Amino acid sequence: MDSIKDFIIEGFNNFIKEQKKEPGDLSVTLVQFDTEYEILFDFKGIHEIPILNNSIYIPRGMTALNDSWVRLIDETGVRLALYKEQDRPEKVLLISLSDGLENASVKYGAPWGNQYIKDLVERQGKIYDWKFLYIGANQDSRTEGITRGVNNFINFKADKISITQTYSSLSAETTKYRSSKDKSFDVKID
Repeated sequence: MDSIKDFIIEGFNNFIKEQKKEPGDLSVTLVQFDTEYEILFDFKGIHEIPILNNSIYIPRGMTALNDSWVRLIDETGVRLALYKEQDRPEKVLLISLSDGLENASVKYGAPWGNQYIKDLVERQGKIYDWKFLYIGANQDSRTEGITRGVNNFINFKADKISITQTYSSLSAETTKYRSSKDKSFDVKID
């Protein structure tokens, strides 16, 4: 992500600006993952999210995608379980954006880690109606997502135009999901 860091920061900031204009509550957790797992924003209200910059977002290297997904799903589940039923969010959407394929997970490495995640994703989807979106650069995001039980995907190229379009699509889909009375979410963008 280092080569496209500035475009990712710009895209994320534009996404947050657009979502701030929408009615309703939205909490955001932003995790940066590689060989480390770093929570940049933790369940922050949309209006509390600061501008992302080079001192907050610092790409470092490898892609521990599976370990990060399992940790994020588990931590989100634990956190939401602490809420009273009436205080839990109606909708949960977990989005993974990566410019690389899984290559650094220690605990949940491929291929068995993919099946573990697929089971987690399917459980959270069936029981709690969570939605998942896989966004990948220069890869087959559809296949990578489906391997992990995720049927929503966006492919992008690691360049400014594609990243701008990706965040624009992500914002539009998120707005549609947030404003919808039902909990359906279907995104497939090649």
